[in-house]
Amino acid sequence: MFARKNRLGTAGFGNKNTKKTNIGPFLVRFGKNAAAENRFAVVVSAKFEKSAAKRHYWQRQIRERLKSWPKAGLDVIVSPLPAAKEVGARAASAALQNGYKAII
Repeated sequence: MFARKNRLGTAGFGNKNTKKTNIGPFLVRFGKNAAAENRFAVVVSAKFEKSAAKRHYWQRQIRERLKSWPKAGLDVIVSPLPAAKEVGARAASAALQNGYKAII
């Protein structure tokens, strides 16, 4: 779980200054924020994985990789693409470890 200061609420989802990119098998939407801290949201839809337990497993794996990102004042929303299922949660989320380099 992220600290409250590192969580992006649903109000931040509609930001018009967002850009999109793919980092490995993930769709990453991002934009600058006014704070110095990064704020993250991990969205795993029921269309991607039917079981709630498996969706939470994917979210935990992704969050652990995002915690290592340096502070850059970004709002980041991460969603897995269907190709991520073929690789598995741990291997797929490893692509996010240094994914901040594609954004910065």
